[in-house]
Amino acid sequence: MQGFAAVADAVPGATGLSNEIRLLIGAYFVQEHSLESAALTNPSIVRAPDQSDVPDGSLRVVVSVRAVGEGHVSSIEFRTGTIGRDGAINLTAAGVPVAGQRR
Repeated sequence: MQGFAAVADAVPGATGLSNEIRLLIGAYFVQEHSLESAALTNPSIVRAPDQSDVPDGSLRVVVSVRAVGEGHVSSIEFRTGTIGRDGAINLTAAGVPVAGQRR
């Protein structure tokens, strides 16, 4: 909403717009890009340094990928997650802070 707030005074009827439209207008004006719209490449996974509160037989990991988005703009994205005893990988959703982490 910060992008929209920067231009709200110039948008006719701004007070009656839905949150979705406000987000879209804000994205246009600050040129935000969809990071994952085209491809995710070059994955990497490493053991996370903090293994506290991880169930026995599981491992907390940090995953990085190269995200190629609109206009072939590349970014590096990071996720945390766990590998369970059964080998299943569960990644934390984007934008969800890790315990003890500030946003």
